[in-house]
Amino acid sequence: MTALYFLDDGMKKVEKKTGMAKEKIPQVKKVGVIGAGVMGSGIVHYFANKGYQVAVKDLDQEVVDKGIKMVEAEFNIAVKKKKMDEAGKAKKMALITGGTSDDLFRDCDIIVEAAVEVMSIKKKIVQALESAGILDGKRLFATNTSSLSLTELQSVSKFPAAIVGMHFFNPVAKMPLVEVIKGKETSQEAAATIFNLAVKTGKKPIIVGDAPGFLVNRILGVYMAEAGRMCINDRADPLKVDKAIVNFGMPMGPFRLLDEVGLDVATHVGPVLENGLKSKRFAVSGNIDNMVKEGYLGKKNKKGFYRYEGEKEAGMNTSVTNKFVCPNPDPSFPEADIIDRCVLLMVNEAAMILAEGVAETAEDVDIGMVWGTGFPPFRGGLLQYADSRGAKNIVDRLNELATKLKDDRFKPAALLEEHAKNNTRFFPCLLYTSDAADEEDSVDLGGRRIIKKKKKKCT
Repeated sequence: MTALYFLDDGMKKVEKKTGMAKEKIPQVKKVGVIGAGVMGSGIVHYFANKGYQVAVKDLDQEVVDKGIKMVEAEFNIAVKKKKMDEAGKAKKMALITGGTSDDLFRDCDIIVEAAVEVMSIKKKIVQALESAGILDGKRLFATNTSSLSLTELQSVSKFPAAIVGMHFFNPVAKMPLVEVIKGKETSQEAAATIFNLAVKTGKKPIIVGDAPGFLVNRILGVYMAEAGRMCINDRADPLKVDKAIVNFGMPMGPFRLLDEVGLDVATHVGPVLENGLKSKRFAVSGNIDNMVKEGYLGKKNKKGFYRYEGEKEAGMNTSVTNKFVCPNPDPSFPEADIIDRCVLLMVNEAAMILAEGVAETAEDVDIGMVWGTGFPPFRGGLLQYADSRGAKNIVDRLNELATKLKDDRFKPAALLEEHAKNNTRFFPCLLYTSDAADEEDSVDLGGRRIIKKKKKKCT
């Protein structure tokens, strides 16, 4: 867990992460939100709860009113749990205005767009705001896209430097991670403003480059695709897959995660990754498409891989998995293969992401995976896990799987092979000792003082 402390501490160093002096980063006082659906209302609630004025807009006043009621419902829960009194709730709700006119945004510092995940619609929103003089190069436009290209969105803008990604994870109030996405033209100041805002409001931000799936969804994409492939092609039992991944330490298995994300969302994001990165390792099986066509969307409509009683999951729906995924599971399918096929492909993808510059550091990858996916904290993070297992061990295992399954999706990434060849790691060694005397170079971990004595490259 010590590794997580240092990941968290490093993420808060705004100047180092953004390259801008903190006093030069513009401050945000009022936030605009486009879209009053589940995600949009979640973003409105989040900022209002942190004391920011928020203006929310949608095309229909009824949708706006419904969204604001969802926000109020969240505050009602806080009152019921005695985390807030009625006066506090009223004060928070007074920060929120809503309507159908773009004029709501004229005194906002940033506009967070949470409209549907369709590029043509997002482009029209940008063009309309620029035509109205609201996007003027000073006010930031922060899209909440989970997979669409910032650079393409910037192509229709007069002020591309002011367009940035601010990707929240659902549910907004509970998921700590925010991906700050830089398109080709995004200014340093725009990215720094969003990063700083995320830190100030208690989120865990990482800055990532503009590439399909960015960081988290790209890594999850290869992970979930492999889980499906194991069951559909190789007869692994979906229930055994989910149990093995939970035993590894993840908060839920890949099939439960598919239900949470939404099968319709998975079938949308999968092709974005597959086509954008030109690789079948992200391919979503036609079996999942068939599930969506037959109305299986996951938890949102209580029809998915799992059964639901109210809002609670009530066990895997074996009639569904037998019909769509694996009618005749192989009881001898090794748990070690489940873990390695899912987790080592994530490690491999992370190595490619680093080599491509989508993420700048191994720390960013691990922050994203721990606080965006729930990767087991006791393992330190995805790449901390890779370091503990050893690059050579991982490369050998990937090559073994590639030979066994006759598929180059297991081909080790060049960066992994380099670490294996040179016996190096994603993270350099930090040696800590408790007998040093330099109090200025120390940190307090839950009352136990750890002194950073020496930093040393691992060999």
